[in-house]
Amino acid sequence: MTRITRFPVERRRTAPVPLVPLVPQRGRIPDDIDHLLSDLARSEEADSPVIRNALATAYSPILLRIDRKVWWAVARHDLIDLDDVTHEGFLVFCDLLQRWSGDGSFSRFLLGRYQWRVRERVVRLNGRAPSADVAVSLALSAHDSWEAEQALSLLHELVAPLSDFDRALVIARVVDRRSMREIATRLGVSPSTAEARWSALRHDLYRNLQLLLHNYF
Repeated sequence: MTRITRFPVERRRTAPVPLVPLVPQRGRIPDDIDHLLSDLARSEEADSPVIRNALATAYSPILLRIDRKVWWAVARHDLIDLDDVTHEGFLVFCDLLQRWSGDGSFSRFLLGRYQWRVRERVVRLNGRAPSADVAVSLALSAHDSWEAEQALSLLHELVAPLSDFDRALVIARVVDRRSMREIATRLGVSPSTAEARWSALRHDLYRNLQLLLHNYF
């Protein structure tokens, strides 16, 4: 049964607090919930504290899970508290809510950009510039497709530990769909070398994907 909650504490006499269903912490958001929340996000009062905070509450299960992952991956080593990450996450949520054009699904728009925007803000908390792989991910996650967004999120985590050469090869092959000859020319190696490296990477990527799926779904 879908849980229903009332939020926020900021109330206006002229606008009752809307009932909002909470999205699941993992997996795909049901279409009926997505449509309801998208309609709220495109309403004329979406900028009001009532609607904004209600939407933040509705998406909080999955956004808090992402915040914890970002904290574990990039913030804890710098002694940044999880509360600081969730605060930055709320600011990112508010910014994305304002930037959304109103077309399509707000859930797809939000979840395709949220993780990388939070990572970027957290990295900047200590005065550091975001790494190149975060910049690449920001560009990759612009596709307005739920499946593409989730797949690209997984792809980013899979290629993050790889060398620059291997990462470029995987992105060119999987995302850009380049032929092996084109990839070899771009990377300055022979087609046979690129093909051999791709064959080895496919095995490792598949094995690591099985481990990552337990964290996403």
